[in-house]
Amino acid sequence: MKTNFTIRLLGLFVCSLLLGTSLYAQTTVFYESCGNAGLKTGTRDTPDSYSDWDNAGSVTYSGTVDVRATNNINTHVWFAAERDRYFTISGIHTAGYNDLRLSFELAANASGGNANNMSIKVRDMASGAESNLTVPSVSIGSQNSYVSVENIAGISATSNLEITFSFTETTNTVGYRLDDILITSGALEGSNNNLAGLSVSNGVLNPAFSAQTTIYSVELPEGTTEIPQVMYTLEDPEATVVVTNATEIPGSTLIKVTAVNGSEKVYTINFILQTPAGAWLETFEGNADNKGSYQSAEFEGVAAIWNVYGVITSTDDNDKKNGSRSVRLRDPNASNAEPHYVEMITDKPNGAGVISLYHGMYGTHTGGAWKIEVSNDGGYT
Repeated sequence: MKTNFTIRLLGLFVCSLLLGTSLYAQTTVFYESCGNAGLKTGTRDTPDSYSDWDNAGSVTYSGTVDVRATNNINTHVWFAAERDRYFTISGIHTAGYNDLRLSFELAANASGGNANNMSIKVRDMASGAESNLTVPSVSIGSQNSYVSVENIAGISATSNLEITFSFTETTNTVGYRLDDILITSGALEGSNNNLAGLSVSNGVLNPAFSAQTTIYSVELPEGTTEIPQVMYTLEDPEATVVVTNATEIPGSTLIKVTAVNGSEKVYTINFILQTPAGAWLETFEGNADNKGSYQSAEFEGVAAIWNVYGVITSTDDNDKKNGSRSVRLRDPNASNAEPHYVEMITDKPNGAGVISLYHGMYGTHTGGAWKIEVSNDGGYT
């Protein structure tokens, strides 16, 4: 009897995002509080007509926003709801600094606001290089909320940095107040959540330990039931660690490292058993090149040739792996409802008794479902 089998993925993955706060080194490169001009009725100032900027004279301000204050809220930049609005600051001097980060305060005049409705673009006016910053998902209410975005990526230190904050008519449904714009330089304080070393009492980590590698496998002799102990050291001795040991073999031990500022990193050790003698094993490790697109193609593994659709092979840390590589099946969507699959082309001459495999969700995705189809007649049925 010849047997081959297919794994098909059904359903939809859902992605979630975890946010935290950060502490910054006290190296201020630029700070703008919008001054304190007080309440003004009638026609409000535009950025270029307003004269009470903290940095007036050294940088320039422009845009289609209003600069205003209210009875109980000091001066701020106002993005009117359901309007295309932008605010640009030009001539910020960042030469001689590195690890630049941007933060600001944001509030909304109604419920339902989110920081990621805002677009932020930075440009080096000297070279013309520009970059769109990723704004995190932070719920924004009537009180000012602190928002911090990633490093100012792709922009070298310059004497003429330009930053543009903008909303479109469709993304700004509530109206937003922008205030206290801050650029800092230097590494985050207390943000080190790296392990300096990691080992186990039985077995060897694969791959070898690196602080930036978070997923490992350890192969144990067949029949092992005792859970190996985990030994570790920290790069920052003030960080804290919680170890959640595997409950069985195969199983996984998790090492969660929490930095002083609350940021977390989880290292995973997957304990597996050696393949029994005579077993047929496909690891997808044999081909030196990853399959980098989801298009239908043949892929040569170590035990068989596979026809794959909606699948890539990857060493990405977000892919769950038993070893250094796995195959990733993409979820079907409304425009492509056909299930994606990994289909074995090579027949297994003596059939299959027990079929087992390792599986997991990409990154922090949840949900999703898959099934195995087995054929004993070369795939006809």
